Amino acid sequence: MFVSKVSSLDTDVEKCGNTVHIYDVFKPFLTILNIAGLHMPIERGRMSNAMSIIYSVFIHIVLWSTLCRFFIRYTNEVYTVESWMAVLSYAGVQSIGMYFGSATCFGVHKHLHKFFRQYDSYRDTHASTMDSPALRRNTRLFLFPAAFVVIICVPILYFMLLHNVDPAVMYLKPMKLLPREYFPVVKAIFFIAYYLIVIQAVFTLAFFCVLTYCLFKEFKQLNAELTSLFGSKEGDAQKSYLERIRRQFEDTCSLVCTVDKVFRHMIGSGYIASVPIICLMLYGLIKDELMKKEYTMLLTCILFFVILVVTTLLASVALNIKAHSSLMYLLMADFAELSATSLNIVNIFITRLTTTKIGYTVYNLFTIDCSTILMLTGTMLTYVVVILQFKPD
Repeated sequence: MFVSKVSSLDTDVEKCGNTVHIYDVFKPFLTILNIAGLHMPIERGRMSNAMSIIYSVFIHIVLWSTLCRFFIRYTNEVYTVESWMAVLSYAGVQSIGMYFGSATCFGVHKHLHKFFRQYDSYRDTHASTMDSPALRRNTRLFLFPAAFVVIICVPILYFMLLHNVDPAVMYLKPMKLLPREYFPVVKAIFFIAYYLIVIQAVFTLAFFCVLTYCLFKEFKQLNAELTSLFGSKEGDAQKSYLERIRRQFEDTCSLVCTVDKVFRHMIGSGYIASVPIICLMLYGLIKDELMKKEYTMLLTCILFFVILVVTTLLASVALNIKAHSSLMYLLMADFAELSATSLNIVNIFITRLTTTKIGYTVYNLFTIDCSTILMLTGTMLTYVVVILQFKPD
């Protein structure tokens, strides 16, 4: 909940100190994700909204139905993939991709409109560092690289690594029961499903990064204000200014909690699902004798998941560090010069920073901070060492 006087539900443009609604700034991301099959909270008529829901449901049914190829009978009669570990890896990769899209669709539709209302109220109430032109520049900053990856890099990667792979290997089904003239159709369906999943993942990740960057800048501004506060103001001016910073800090933390709810499934799939699948694929690469095509596909999947995990991890850790760095500036204050009221505000501020962790969570199990980097790195290195140790000669 916001502690500011302006209600978090006030979204009218005339009540907002900014001439542009925050929804309009981020609309390019919403439009692209909506085209990719993620039903976004876009302002539209009832009929258009119903058509968007039907389209999104159809896309997700098609994507989920492609998992059936892993469970078709008589698959073992065709020597498609020599390693069951590779089969499990492929099934895990696609399952995570399906969960990523479907769960994120629900999370975004449920919580993103709340974030827009809160952010509009926040910018109207406080001296935000991100005005509308700055928000548009940052949106383009993350939008263009995502578009470049989807339009240029992904097709090139597909045609270099996957296009010439034998369909019997790629689709993991008894391809000899299907006439060869149908293989191009199956390959086209696979490419469309593959492309939609990549678009959903890349632009959702880019949207997460731009929102995280905006919150990072807010905490950075608060730290700069704390730096210049003590010694420059005295008495009632210092007390009111310090209380305003504390209120703005709490409002920023409220925005962080909302963004965490919006992207919790993306972050959760990165840690709870992607890391075990990466370990499974590493096991197959190190211990199993795989075909050359299987090595190519597994390395591609590992690269995709590593980018997802590393990006969310670094963005989350950077936000956590910047939020808690306010403690350093508070402890540098000359407490002997503070009034009783100002000292009480500082104590409340310090208690807030030392007793709670601010940042994104993994399904509220733990907050992502610097220790998470050490934990993941240690786990992966230990896993690889154990596999190498017990690898047969």
